[in-house]
Amino acid sequence: MLFASQVLYRLIEGAFFAQRGLSFMFLESKITEAILMQSIKNDIPVLPIHDSFITTQKNEPWLKDTMKAEYQKLLSFEPLIH
Repeated sequence: MLFASQVLYRLIEGAFFAQRGLSFMFLESKITEAILMQSIKNDIPVLPIHDSFITTQKNEPWLKDTMKAEYQKLLSFEPLIH
């Protein structure tokens, strides 16, 4: 199975076993932390669940704006959020 993936995805073959996933997980944790710190500062209930967040319907626009802002601060480009 792994060999088949490497053959099919020659363009990214160098990324296999490169530990890049750990870097991405760290970046995600920094963004999550920043969002949660903003929610505490603004007294807005936010619950992180894996790679998502839950808040009240009223606070959804605030959360989306904050997610975009914190992502952009760390990675220097605007994310696509659905």
